[in-house]
Amino acid sequence: MVGGLARRAAYVKNLRTQGNSFLLLDSGDLFFDVSANANAERALIKAQLIGRACRNMGFTAVNVGDLDLLQGIDFLRKEASLGLPLISANLVDAGSQAPIFPPYVIREISGLRVGFLGLLSSEFRAEVAPVIQKAIEGKVQIRGPIETAKEFVPKLRSQADI
Repeated sequence: MVGGLARRAAYVKNLRTQGNSFLLLDSGDLFFDVSANANAERALIKAQLIGRACRNMGFTAVNVGDLDLLQGIDFLRKEASLGLPLISANLVDAGSQAPIFPPYVIREISGLRVGFLGLLSSEFRAEVAPVIQKAIEGKVQIRGPIETAKEFVPKLRSQADI
């Protein structure tokens, strides 16, 4: 992915130079790859680089995926504090039960208000489940995605065209 970042950034810059309207989104698992977690320090540096590139490209929203939890919630909070637009409606603080990141974003493009709701699966891949559970234990909970969607979709429908 890192080798593709430079090409992607150049492509986005070119689109913007031409005056095109578009939104940049990521559906989750942006930062980490199961096969690349052997060297934790290298994986963290790569994740920080990806976060910086996505901020510089002006991403509209980045949904939190299960693999993004491998470095723990503090890493994601830091990336959000640096300006990465993370979203997740069902990743909630263990104490307050409030979403840790904005549940959704709405952006206008070509005269239409477009809404994006962030949802995270509550089931993890077997090979990473123990690591993720340890990283988030006691800090966050993952509410059921279907129940969470039923809560937030009516709010989105009232505020967005799509």
